[in-house]
Amino acid sequence: MTGIGDTERLGDQNVVTAVVRVVLDDCGDVRHGELVDAATGTTERFTGWEGMVSAVRRWLGRIRD
Repeated sequence: MTGIGDTERLGDQNVVTAVVRVVLDDCGDVRHGELVDAATGTTERFTGWEGMVSAVRRWLGRIRD
């Protein structure tokens, strides 16, 4: 497996930043949370692991366009 520095410089990449805030239950499972786009401040709320993954995919799809 290659890492970020193995073949390309990070400065040559399209770097994006999001903050993911989550609330965990007693077992450490994701109950709910929100994803915040650091560049725009827009937020998207989600419920559970699947919701978190879906929120990240939607966010990446929006910034890719």
